[in-house]
Amino acid sequence: MSALSGWRPALRIARRDALRSRGRSILVLVMIALPVLGVSAAAVVTSTAEVRGAEWTERMMGAADARIWTEGRARMIQGADPEHEGYTPLGDIDYDNAPTEAEMRAVLGEDARLVPVVETFTRARLGDRAVHLQAVAVDLDDPLSEGLFTLESGRLPGAPDEVVVNEAMLDKGFAVGDRLVGVGPDPTIV
Repeated sequence: MSALSGWRPALRIARRDALRSRGRSILVLVMIALPVLGVSAAAVVTSTAEVRGAEWTERMMGAADARIWTEGRARMIQGADPEHEGYTPLGDIDYDNAPTEAEMRAVLGEDARLVPVVETFTRARLGDRAVHLQAVAVDLDDPLSEGLFTLESGRLPGAPDEVVVNEAMLDKGFAVGDRLVGVGPDPTIV
């Protein structure tokens, strides 16, 4: 005797009922499928929204072997993933006494290649409004900075008065060829 033999009458009745009331059957199916789809989509977005691991490491360090915090001087404990586990100072941070390049070379070796990455918050004028932005200054021609940013369109800056911007800046109303008034020497977006 088959395992489904007891289910046959119930499945026949259900099939007959579903075919007789197609609208109700479709409504029930939609009422079950939509919440499942919504929860599945939310789970995917939540799981993929935060960049971690190897992908995060390349975005933060490019092709370099390390990224060194140089905003001040303090004894620090650094987690394996500094972006998420953070830095924990052991005592007060002396912001007025940041390590010098010579001090870093003394620890890393004289042949160590250092590529400065300076991050700051500033604002630029767009018509009659001020737009707040985070600026990152780095030599994008240096092979160690490969992977920090991906060029989608336009070109890399070729002069000190040229900059690249991300999609968020373009969404705010800036365009290639515009000058960022109020940022340094009013650089041109390339």
